[in-house]
Amino acid sequence: MAEAQARKPFHESIIDALAEASIADTRCLGWLIMATKIPKGHTQIIGAWNMHISRFGADYTDPGVEASLLEQQGETAIDEAVKESSKSLGFAVNDLMEFSRRERERA
Repeated sequence: MAEAQARKPFHESIIDALAEASIADTRCLGWLIMATKIPKGHTQIIGAWNMHISRFGADYTDPGVEASLLEQQGETAIDEAVKESSKSLGFAVNDLMEFSRRERERA
């Protein structure tokens, strides 16, 4: 029986998968990237993606993978900033959102 490999985070696994992907595989991987919430490694994935699709030239049309990753990268940065701010202020953002929801319901 083959020895089991250790599992890697998505941002590492997708880079490895791109290295071996055909043009058909690349289409599937592109949609997977855009459908997956990726917490880190955006810049590395963008670099690997762009290098990989450049091999196909005009035969491949990017469905928006780089734009999706850049958007997620920005969202992740905002989420992290909000978490850090809430820690320093001594309350959780979820508590503030719940309070706001209750206030709207009372109005």
